[in-house]
Amino acid sequence: MKRTPLQRKTPLVAKTGLRRSTPMQQKAGREQPEARKGAPRKVRVQLGPAADVVAAVIERERESCLICGRGIGPDERGRYWSLHHRLRRSQGVEHSVQNLVLLCGGAEHDGCHQRVHAEPEAARQGGWLLRGRQHPLAIPVLIPLENRLVYLGADGLYRDVRKEDAS
Repeated sequence: MKRTPLQRKTPLVAKTGLRRSTPMQQKAGREQPEARKGAPRKVRVQLGPAADVVAAVIERERESCLICGRGIGPDERGRYWSLHHRLRRSQGVEHSVQNLVLLCGGAEHDGCHQRVHAEPEAARQGGWLLRGRQHPLAIPVLIPLENRLVYLGADGLYRDVRKEDAS
């Protein structure tokens, strides 16, 4: 059987003008497609905790790591220290004061934050990591340097654990 090439019955018509830039150049902001010029920009969604929550946690922890006591620098968040979620963000919890603790360790420094995630059972015993069914207000946190067991309040303060609560 011999095949014949397909024949077009109607001519091709250009519906859009030729693009003079690649999609990669458009993403880099060098050129914008016609449809985006003058269009309102997207509102940026804040993914982390609010500034007042961050300030309350830093003040409660006295600008030092909860576990080892290492001091933090104000502009080094993410590099040398971080806010750790006791109940993980993937478990659908909001960024609340009682769910956050200040720990050393970040992108450029191995510290207590990495240890908490590397040793989850020990972290759960200290109250630094919670299971999905636990509530941050109900589980106390150990402050090793002070040998103190405390509840983290929603107001940003510590509440000492009573002896009958600890047993």
